[in-house]
Amino acid sequence: MRISAYWRKAFRDLWENKSRTLLVILALAVGVVSVGIAAVTYSILIREMDKNYLSTNPASATLWVESLDDDLVQTVADLPQIADAEARSEIVGRFQIAPGEWRELWLFVIADFETLQIDTFTFEEGVWPPTTGEILLERTSIEEAKAEIGDPVVIKIPDMEAQSLTFTGTVHARGLPPASIENRIYGYITSETLTLLGDDPTLEQLKFTVAEQETNKAYIRETAYELKTWLEENGHAVSRIDIPEPGKHPLADLMAIFMGMLGAFGVLALIMSSILVTNMLSALLAQHIRQIGIMKAIGGSLWQIAGIYLIMILVLGLIALLIGLPISLILGRTLADYQAVNMLNFDIQDNGANGWAYALIVAMGLLIPLLAGAYPIYKGSRKTVLEALTDYGVGQGKFGTGRLDVWLSKMTGLTRSFLLSLRNVFRRRGRMTLTLLTLMVGGANFATAINVASSLDATVASKFDAIPYDIDIAFSRSYPQDEIEQIVSQVDGVKRVETWGGALSNIALPDGTLGDQLRLTAPPANSELMPQITIQEGRWLRPDDQNAIVINDTLLKKLDLNAAVGDEIALDIDGVITTWQLVGISQEYLASTAYVPLNAFEHLMGQEGQAANILVQTDASTDKVVKNLEIQLNRAGFDIYTLWKTDDTRLVFEEHMLMITAILLAMAALFVLVGGLGLASTMGLNVLERTRELGILRAFGATTQHILQIITLEGAFIGGLSWIFAILLSIPFTWGLTQIFDKAFDMPVKLTISAGGWLLWLLAVGIISILASIVPAWNAARRPVDEILAYE
Repeated sequence: MRISAYWRKAFRDLWENKSRTLLVILALAVGVVSVGIAAVTYSILIREMDKNYLSTNPASATLWVESLDDDLVQTVADLPQIADAEARSEIVGRFQIAPGEWRELWLFVIADFETLQIDTFTFEEGVWPPTTGEILLERTSIEEAKAEIGDPVVIKIPDMEAQSLTFTGTVHARGLPPASIENRIYGYITSETLTLLGDDPTLEQLKFTVAEQETNKAYIRETAYELKTWLEENGHAVSRIDIPEPGKHPLADLMAIFMGMLGAFGVLALIMSSILVTNMLSALLAQHIRQIGIMKAIGGSLWQIAGIYLIMILVLGLIALLIGLPISLILGRTLADYQAVNMLNFDIQDNGANGWAYALIVAMGLLIPLLAGAYPIYKGSRKTVLEALTDYGVGQGKFGTGRLDVWLSKMTGLTRSFLLSLRNVFRRRGRMTLTLLTLMVGGANFATAINVASSLDATVASKFDAIPYDIDIAFSRSYPQDEIEQIVSQVDGVKRVETWGGALSNIALPDGTLGDQLRLTAPPANSELMPQITIQEGRWLRPDDQNAIVINDTLLKKLDLNAAVGDEIALDIDGVITTWQLVGISQEYLASTAYVPLNAFEHLMGQEGQAANILVQTDASTDKVVKNLEIQLNRAGFDIYTLWKTDDTRLVFEEHMLMITAILLAMAALFVLVGGLGLASTMGLNVLERTRELGILRAFGATTQHILQIITLEGAFIGGLSWIFAILLSIPFTWGLTQIFDKAFDMPVKLTISAGGWLLWLLAVGIISILASIVPAWNAARRPVDEILAYE
């Protein structure tokens, strides 16, 4: 055979089976799109995330230094191991968005806006640089601030009176998460404006970058501690050192895990699509078995014959790639842009996918279908001339001899249409198995996506439904408990109020510096507003405990505390080094606080009868109660440091989960589409192979309604059977995915099985079965009997 003959036969066979070929191409295109979206998104997002983050020249380390001035900063910058050095301050304050309504404000104090070198941000709109009395907002903060450029805005920092500043412009800080997701506002001012707000203009943070080995964390740490020693020798105490992961976006690992999950779903969808190739080739080879015998009889070799069908797969794969690749690029770029802007706060400058992404899509789009078709091609091509020429088609005389066939043939009490449909289902068991597998995996992933979405919702709900208070207020300093409770309890809508102790602390490191921050919460022993907490190891606090502490397991990992129950943890609280014994490790996900006994905390801090935190339970509109509390507490002279509504905190977590659940549901829709195409292909093949049989039924008086009923019942039975297996398979799938969330995000997800998801998939598979069966059934039913009986 010449090469041209291969191609002619391959194209002719595909053209003669146009509807079947189209279904396979569509399914493969969906699979290519599934893989392509993940590859393109990952390729663009990871590259641009690193590029945008590094363009800010992130600090190698930050030191908290006393008596920091311009001369000292310049001296540090001139050291040979230092590339750049800058002084800054960060203050947590409050931003008034409406009378009686405030948002948490992260206020960045910049020494010189014109010479930014480290952790840079770019000017976007308005007036640059800000002068005394002016504030710039990060661009994602505008919606949260409910302000427009030129508006006066009210700012308050701890222990100071609220002041009015002018909002003069916006900046883009690529190193910060979007303000809308964090439910806070980012602002930038000069040190002179900080003086206007009532605070000391002296900056406290010394940020620097190293001159070499920028990505070597060990070298950066060594340099930071050498600098600490030098500063202290020159009379400048260093209280804290912070060293981030060098050259790496803080959310890089999280995004890599998320994109890995998306890619795994994509590959699975492509494998499901390739099962259609197996089905199509098996049916085509069964039809062509005598042709194969003739080709072998005139000298065709196994590899020559196999080559024809391999060409067919390559043609199908190439057409699917031509369809799927452009769609992958469009959707991948759209998803990357969405995540960049809405989740990571940067703009994509170059939306071109990397070369490896194209190579991966092409390789997967061609290789997986080839692997799927290899076995049926090998099996069909290796038949001897005698086997091929004596083949008589469907069943080859074997159907009806197995135990299942005999059992089906003895079934009675059902309609003839149903019995015939049931027996036809098991006629081609290999094909039925592959079709069931496709629908089963598709359905399992559909149900899993809904289960995981329900599990995430249930996890967040269980966390916040168990919180018995509605408002959490922290003051900038302690006030008499009796006064607080008297004023708050008189506010309309307040059902219960409790005064708690609390403070921000830092891990006290052995070298005398401070590590990460840890919020301490000291609930009263008889608290009625304390959420129920599960203790994983050890025990909960007792009224007579002294210097006892309970920390959740996620915080221990985050703070890099390798501590067990019974170990001691040193904490710095307002400059006082304290030692606490770890008596319990809790399992409290979505929490960022540690618990200590109130009596011991008050005694240690000299705050007996004083409180810096209150929790409020309401029986009216929380927003209305918050406004009234703001008014009454301000009138009484209480300085509010932060105020969080439980509903707002809940919204932050729900926003973080929204993207994950949306992507899971989108992938579930692709699985539904692939499963539907698979069933449509199978039903088309089944009807095609039984063309003459259906003609005989018509000749014996079967009506169009009977033919439609037989074929649609067959599709419905396959769909119903796949639904059962899909539901069973979705349970371990859901468990496995929740474990990934547990390990990847330190978030033990509450396993939730959604009965609604099962019913939705039952409805979906029912519709798929009807649609997949009705077209081939109608085509078979409306053809004339003489034409059907003459079919070869």
